[in-house]
Amino acid sequence: MARIRELSVGYIIDSNLPFSTFESAYLQELFRQLDSDFYAQIPWGRTSAKKELEDILSLKKAAVREELDEAVTQIHINFNLWTSPNRLAFISIFGHFIDRSNSHQSRLHAFRRQIGSHAGENIAYTVRNVVRDWGIDRKIGVSICDNAASNDVCLRNFYTNLDASITRADAEARRMRCFGHILNLVAQAFLYGDDAASFELQSEAYGMLERVEEDLEHWRAKGPVGKLHNIVKFIRASPQRTEAFKAHAREQEEADIYKLAEESTAELEVIQNNATRWNSTYMMIERALVKQSELNSFIQDLGLEADASKRVPMADMLTSDDWKVLREVSHILEPIYNMTMRTQGWGTSGGHGRLWEVMTGMEYILEHLEDWRLLYEDETANHATEERRRAQGEELESVADTKSMSARPFVVRQTRERPLRQSRLPSRLQGFEITPLHRRRETVLSACPSTSPLFNEGALPVHSRGDYLQDDARSVSNIASMEGQERASIRASINAAWIKLNEYYTLLGRSPLFAASVVLNPDLGLRWLETNWTSPEQLQWLRDAKDGIKAYFERWYSKNDDDSSESISATSSLTPRPEQSRFEQWVKSRQPKLSATGSELERYYRLEPEQSAHSDILYLDRALSRSNY
Repeated sequence: MARIRELSVGYIIDSNLPFSTFESAYLQELFRQLDSDFYAQIPWGRTSAKKELEDILSLKKAAVREELDEAVTQIHINFNLWTSPNRLAFISIFGHFIDRSNSHQSRLHAFRRQIGSHAGENIAYTVRNVVRDWGIDRKIGVSICDNAASNDVCLRNFYTNLDASITRADAEARRMRCFGHILNLVAQAFLYGDDAASFELQSEAYGMLERVEEDLEHWRAKGPVGKLHNIVKFIRASPQRTEAFKAHAREQEEADIYKLAEESTAELEVIQNNATRWNSTYMMIERALVKQSELNSFIQDLGLEADASKRVPMADMLTSDDWKVLREVSHILEPIYNMTMRTQGWGTSGGHGRLWEVMTGMEYILEHLEDWRLLYEDETANHATEERRRAQGEELESVADTKSMSARPFVVRQTRERPLRQSRLPSRLQGFEITPLHRRRETVLSACPSTSPLFNEGALPVHSRGDYLQDDARSVSNIASMEGQERASIRASINAAWIKLNEYYTLLGRSPLFAASVVLNPDLGLRWLETNWTSPEQLQWLRDAKDGIKAYFERWYSKNDDDSSESISATSSLTPRPEQSRFEQWVKSRQPKLSATGSELERYYRLEPEQSAHSDILYLDRALSRSNY
């Protein structure tokens, strides 16, 4: 009977129904017809349902508290604030830990009103009360939250009030910044510049005030992306127009006799973006590129309408150059989008959502942006455009004047303390001498020809070149066919994204945990950092991480360390791994080969990287066995 009551309350909560749900005469008669005895034993009133909920909460809370007490790790929390449609502020607080069976667990500790301001001290007061209510104030580990400045104040206040011995540096070391939020800020900086937040607020204000024309002009100012936004909004403005676009797409597909085996795209709808979720903009662009010909012909047909309100405004028409820009934007944003999707995992089975992916992921995206930045800063890339202008009779001096204008986007110099890396070949091409297609015309025969086998990209079938050139900015870029204004706009966007990501990359040095997570990943280890970190600041991060791990190891495990020099052997996981993503291939390409002698900790540092679908379980097994760790 208790189980039935629990299920009935669960149904109310899960379906977001009122407590009076079971007072319905029809529902009660249904239960009476099914089992009259069962019906008589269940209190169906709203008061009874509310009391049952309170009783269930008390029982479940006791069970969760027991789990927390028996956790083999500290309790790591994350919190976030949210404003409901009726303008009420809420805060959610989760706890994450490994239970006594070595399984990852996540528990919701609070979802309550956040009374008062969103100042850091006020948020800290709420979080502190929640963790004390659960009895975990002495077991708190790190805290994960977004990058708002108020959260810096919150965590300093939170930790120092929990433990007076915790310093400001200690609090910063325990502050884990939400990687997904960082990627969101980077992409918004690329799309909307430094004024991303104000751009979003202004668009929302126009929408609330129903100032349609001003909102269209507001988006139009953002170039091809804004014009595409307006076109999609026009098509999706009514069910009739949406259906008309689908019908047009079906007609186009039926008329295209060359599409014999391609998958139909006629029923695919255009995707509307918004300023808040940047990935919606990426998906809008991707879908538009798939339906480019259909969009162009549909807009052209609408141009014959006598009623101007039924036509797409001339100012929103996408030219061929606009489509080139959209494709360029898609190429630049694709790795950021894929990394954002990757952060949404739960980190199970060695999968996505791991702490080690934050630092390596930032390295990956930074290198991606640097490749594109180098392309747009390379004056030789302007050669094709200058040739075209010369053919059209334009004066080259006007190009030089344009370059000297103060409005020309600034070029960001390498002021950060990250190593300047050279782009590396994919592992499948190691040992070959590569002559890229775009540089082949500039190649001068050497007096001493290379003995390395020449990999001729031009010999690849066109359909397979993407497998080899996917990560090469030059191979996919349309820069050679772009006008100077378009190149300048994209270059400014790349710079804005790079600056934003580098800002958060440098903040990682405040916590040794990001580096430690890479060191303790059996797939990577210390040598990955030693290979990829060469700047003075990064070497200091590396020393801090090594010192912290060494101090912890000597305190707890030095008695188990022997001086034997036999190498550490580990059984590789037999679980087949899925095909590696581009990010995983990039990480692996920067992994050196190792040797192993010395103390146990030193041997772990030099342990041969070991791929495993369950790297966390592998680490736990080694830690518990004591034979190797």
